[in-house]
Amino acid sequence: PAPCDGSARQAIYLEEDEMSDRLTRLAPLTGLAFAALMVAGLAVGPTTPKPSSTGAQVIAFFTAHRTGERAGAVLGTLALALLLFFAASLYARMREANGGGALGAVALVGAGLLAAGMTVSGSLTWALTDGPSSFSPSAARALNAVGYDMILPMIAGILVFAIATGIAVVRGDWLPRWLGWLLIALGVIAPS
Repeated sequence: PAPCDGSARQAIYLEEDEMSDRLTRLAPLTGLAFAALMVAGLAVGPTTPKPSSTGAQVIAFFTAHRTGERAGAVLGTLALALLLFFAASLYARMREANGGGALGAVALVGAGLLAAGMTVSGSLTWALTDGPSSFSPSAARALNAVGYDMILPMIAGILVFAIATGIAVVRGDWLPRWLGWLLIALGVIAPS
């Protein structure tokens, strides 16, 4: 191929800049898509058995609700991927608005903790739907209990993400301050 002259190269750079600007403007919408997919995932999957359920109850539940649980796990996984893109766009915005990236980095780590905890929990649910009758009752009960109680990374993730984002909002002028205080309150009550 013929080498690009200066004007052709400049046109390519302009197209790349326009696409980058468009993606930057659309990135915050991943937060809305995350919320919608998370709600859909929770709606299609019935409430899993409590950790106190017997192994036989766990096996019966995951046998009967295999499709709903798997659909919920897939939707939840897609939602969590979108959460990470949303957190990355917030990180970029916090760097611009506050002149530093520390709070944005902390918020990004919080989103990662939340996503990791929820993904591990979803993976355990997926394992239980993968031929639940092949598990012994004690193994099914143990997997269910661990998946059900995979809460600490989720709480830590919400706490870190919400408080860091809330502080950045309160300190800056890029979103209403009341929203920052609401996020801080959400982070504070997350452990309860």
